[in-house]
Amino acid sequence: MNTKLLPQPRKVTLYFSGEMFGNYTKIEATAFDFEITNYAQYPSAVHAVFVPKRSRNVRGMWQTSHPSLVVLEGWGHPEPAPMMDEPERCEGSGLMTSRSRFSSFDPRWAGEFRGMLATHVEKSGARVVLDLHGYNAHAPFVGPMPPTPAERYAAEEAARVRFTHFDAFGDGCACDDPASHVARVTT
Repeated sequence: MNTKLLPQPRKVTLYFSGEMFGNYTKIEATAFDFEITNYAQYPSAVHAVFVPKRSRNVRGMWQTSHPSLVVLEGWGHPEPAPMMDEPERCEGSGLMTSRSRFSSFDPRWAGEFRGMLATHVEKSGARVVLDLHGYNAHAPFVGPMPPTPAERYAAEEAARVRFTHFDAFGDGCACDDPASHVARVTT
């Protein structure tokens, strides 16, 4: 089980399809990581671990048959549409009834969510960290593993680091290529 979380707390928002009806759920988290691994009859199941907002405990989830996990960087992203319609009062008995907007696992749940997500990302410029929509957990995983958020974060930090060194003339320099100074001295 992969429980290695991001090296530093990082705000992310997770969206995924529920296991009961197929509607989408939103969770804001302070840390997140995932792996693709063998689980039950799925050779490429998705195992995600995260720490929900205002919590210290690591939680996890498996996405097997049809993974739907989408992760956006930051918090404050929109809530998915509610699962239930507004309650209606029954005449005569006075009871309140409510019903789901679509039947269980109706493709309209995913279509509605994908439309909301595309509009939000386009308008706000939100960064998609991970999108597993359409990923096939039934097929053996082939090819390089996609980088985990922890690996992406480390690569981003490494790209920001610049080398500070002294060249052959004793001048302090901050550049991306300290070898350029060696070439300058030898030519």
